[in-house]
Amino acid sequence: MIISEEIARLRELEKKATPRPWFLAVHEEKTVKKLMEWTAKLGMHYPDNKTIHMVGAGKFGEDGLDEDEIRVPAVTGNGPTSEANRDYICAARNVLPDLLDEIERLQAAGFIEVERANKAEADLAAALKRAEALQEALVEISRGEGAFSRDPLTHAGNTIENMKSIARTAISGG
Repeated sequence: MIISEEIARLRELEKKATPRPWFLAVHEEKTVKKLMEWTAKLGMHYPDNKTIHMVGAGKFGEDGLDEDEIRVPAVTGNGPTSEANRDYICAARNVLPDLLDEIERLQAAGFIEVERANKAEADLAAALKRAEALQEALVEISRGEGAFSRDPLTHAGNTIENMKSIARTAISGG
């Protein structure tokens, strides 16, 4: 479940990232060529220029991408999962702000109550822990041994000690 702190962390990461929209650079030959020049400057070289997978960002003008405004926020390479990685990174960057907006809208409308659900989950875990402790106590009592002996004198003595302990606790306020 996404909590408010996680949403805030994702929002902060989104603010610091290259602005959207991001695009799949491999689909435009002119863009790929320019991005290949950029990666070459970074010391990255690929044997087949047609298989490099990158995520690009920049401003579009009348003739397409403004070459002076190209950014390469992600280069996923040319390995077996490079294309899928590129697609995922690009899609996530472009849609994440809208998904966060929608989560916050649903929370504000009361459809998603994350904090309340988290508290209920914690309360349930605590109740289950108490129930386990109670079950263990009942098993110990049902054995009729030690402090819970079935012997009348031992039982009476233990009961008196238990009552004194309860009274002391009550008097001390603890």
